[in-house]
Amino acid sequence: MKSIRFQLQEWTNPEQETRLHAMRIQAGIETINEARRALGLEEIDHPLANTPIPFLQIAARGGFVEYDIESMLAQLLAQSARAVPEKSFIKQDEDYWDEHDERVRRLESRLGRKLWDFFRKVVKDDSPNPRQKYDEELDDILRRPLLQAALEGVFYVDELNLAPPMLSVAEEVVDKVIDVFKDDFWMVVADKKAGLLKPSKPSRNYQQIFKQFLGEEDIYPPQRLDYKNRIFLIAVTSLWGVFNSAIKRVLEKAKSKLGFKQKVLVKWVARLDEKTCPICRELHGRTWSIDELDSAGFMMPPIHPNCRCRLIVINA
Repeated sequence: MKSIRFQLQEWTNPEQETRLHAMRIQAGIETINEARRALGLEEIDHPLANTPIPFLQIAARGGFVEYDIESMLAQLLAQSARAVPEKSFIKQDEDYWDEHDERVRRLESRLGRKLWDFFRKVVKDDSPNPRQKYDEELDDILRRPLLQAALEGVFYVDELNLAPPMLSVAEEVVDKVIDVFKDDFWMVVADKKAGLLKPSKPSRNYQQIFKQFLGEEDIYPPQRLDYKNRIFLIAVTSLWGVFNSAIKRVLEKAKSKLGFKQKVLVKWVARLDEKTCPICRELHGRTWSIDELDSAGFMMPPIHPNCRCRLIVINA
């Protein structure tokens, strides 16, 4: 019988290679310093760096600090990412991301925490009709950050000198979607009160709120189907939804009222990292003209729950 030889292909994605080593460390296949050598990093002088993780987990009961292990692993991931930035899969054109994105991302965490705290408060209440009691409070929690995110979209277009600021657009796009996300929140509350171990999927694909395109395709990530992530999903999807909707709506209104002296394109930009889905990766860089924004082929982020993509405006 002839021997079979295997040849490993050269890695093209350093983040995947780094994460593979991290998983090998966690499985006890290699030590911290073995992984660092394989990634071209200097070894560290620490008594835990040369001991397999399973042994460390046992020893931790006798006094080793688990925090040290987590810190060394986080340090390895960060240093590896900095060591090969020119090949980094996460690296992208920085011009795609601006202060408007940063503000929406900050809103993500704030709204997610508020919704989660509110969710825990509501599920502990034994009122027969919690929605009637708390719906107005939920509206307040959602509406303010959604308006802020929508205004970021309005201000983004305004800075391009394509149209005067249309502040009414922010309220318009928020009013269009807020009830959908409120319905979704109360569905999760009902699941929790019913004693379900995991919440139900959204009753409708979030993409359909903004632009019907995917039909019956189900791309909700089932591995994230727990109550906390389900609540944070509402925050992420609603904020990026109104941000992108405001950009689209301002452009449509500006074209109908003012027209454009030059051809303007809308470009899909995905936040490329290890969490980027194949659909968003394929759409990254695709462009449409203003006239195509209502066509069947136009894609409007969010394309799925937890979608972090955005639209940018470019000159043709």
